[in-house]
Amino acid sequence: MRFKNVLNFLFSFRYLPKPPSTDEPTNNLDIESVDALIEALKEFPGGIVVISHDQRLITSVCDELWVVKDRKVTRWEDDFEAYRQSIIDEMDDSLFEEEEEEEETKQTKQQPPKSHKK
Repeated sequence: MRFKNVLNFLFSFRYLPKPPSTDEPTNNLDIESVDALIEALKEFPGGIVVISHDQRLITSVCDELWVVKDRKVTRWEDDFEAYRQSIIDEMDDSLFEEEEEEEETKQTKQQPPKSHKK
C-alpha cells in the first residue's frame, strides 16, 4: 500500500513545468518506506531533483551527482563511490595536516627560549 501512495504522489508531479525536488526524502521513513520510495522514483517517468545524504537512495535512483561545496554547485563526473572516496581522502588529508600542526606546536613549546647576548 505504501508503494502505491508514494507512486501516486510522484505521478502527481508529471504535469509540472520544471522537475520537482525532494529534500532528504528518507528522513523519518522506515526501511519498507524507503524501499517503496526507491521503487517509485525508479518508475517515475520524469526528472526529479533529489537532495539527500542517503547513500542507498542516491546509488539506487540517481543518474547524475551534483555536489554543493564552498557555496558552489558542480556536476560530479564520476560515480558515487568515487565521490565517497574523495571525501574520505579529504578527511585523511585534513587530519594529517592537523596532526602536523599539533606536532609543530609541541616542538615549539619544548624548545628553550633563545638567550640574548650583549
